Amino acid sequence: MEMPILIIIHYARSGITSLVTSQILNADRDAYNFTVLLFQKDDAMEQTLGAAGICVNCIPVEGITDLPGAIARFIRLIRKIKPAIVHTHSFLPRLLTRAAIYVQRNHNFRHVTTFHSDYPYLHGGLLRDRCKRVAEKWGVRSQTWVTFNSQFVRDIVSRIYHLEQENTTLIYNGVSVQGIRAKCKQITSYQSDQQFNILSVGRLSPQKNFSLLIGSLKKIVELFPAACLTIVGDGEEKGRLENLIATEGIGDSVRLLGWKTDVTPYLEEADLFVLPSLYESFPISILEAGLHGLPVIATDVGGIPEIIRSEYNGILLPAGDRCALEKTIISMMANPKMRTEYGNNLLNLVLEKFTIGTHVDQMQSLYRRILSENGIVAA
Repeated sequence: MEMPILIIIHYARSGITSLVTSQILNADRDAYNFTVLLFQKDDAMEQTLGAAGICVNCIPVEGITDLPGAIARFIRLIRKIKPAIVHTHSFLPRLLTRAAIYVQRNHNFRHVTTFHSDYPYLHGGLLRDRCKRVAEKWGVRSQTWVTFNSQFVRDIVSRIYHLEQENTTLIYNGVSVQGIRAKCKQITSYQSDQQFNILSVGRLSPQKNFSLLIGSLKKIVELFPAACLTIVGDGEEKGRLENLIATEGIGDSVRLLGWKTDVTPYLEEADLFVLPSLYESFPISILEAGLHGLPVIATDVGGIPEIIRSEYNGILLPAGDRCALEKTIISMMANPKMRTEYGNNLLNLVLEKFTIGTHVDQMQSLYRRILSENGIVAA
């Protein structure tokens, strides 16, 4: 008996869509029948899941005026597929699901929600932030289960919303090893005239702080003219970052490649992975870098220290410290032994704890527990 599961995502082309796509493709499809609902169109996700026979729906939500129609269409979808579990990711899906539950009081599904980050609105003092917290508290306090992808976010959200620990669980993100030649990199010495590829992956948003990384590259290129920075991702900061690259005069040393469904080719050619984020939870991009044996420089924020142990499998830096970032990149470039050691240690950790297989097993175990508690048994 296939249990219908409805998964709802807000933001397209994000780490969440990549994770959920891998989760569904690696799940037990004899036990669970997945349907996906997006609030932003994502052609890549639709094509990938559609090819596997997964139904992907899109209800565009661009502003508050779209909400009444979105709730109505959402309720019709729920009545059509009759999900046993609705699993939401991020604020808007949580809110609309709670609204649908309120409107459709005789619903039969259970609601699971996942927090993916220590979002700024959780701490902000603006009226908008406070309103979001009030609305979200109304939702999460009555969920069946709340899951978190890092202990850091679990502690923060549980404290803010006074969540009962028995109704929360920690399920780390995971990466797929299928088709990946996970291997330890043998890094040779680096000469100043030899190309050195620095890679970063993520949405072009203020959160990722790519402007700091681009600004740091100017000094690095002065010392190592063949150094090259590649950023894979798209977003609202693209124009500003392009202007910064032009202003700094480093157009020949920086590539903004936009969104890529598969980042494997760029990971394979990279020598170093850098993530300068201002806040994070548990970035999949670091796990993907580790799977390819890359050394990592990242900021000491959120759940990143649950992956990176500084001076063991990478380097952690204070967020926003440009001088420290410049010095650390230069030091890492000049020390191939360090890069090899850190990359290999991170690879071993990812294979041990953070594969998509482990993630899916834990998520399916949660689904079975919820269904069992409500008298439904999955195949």
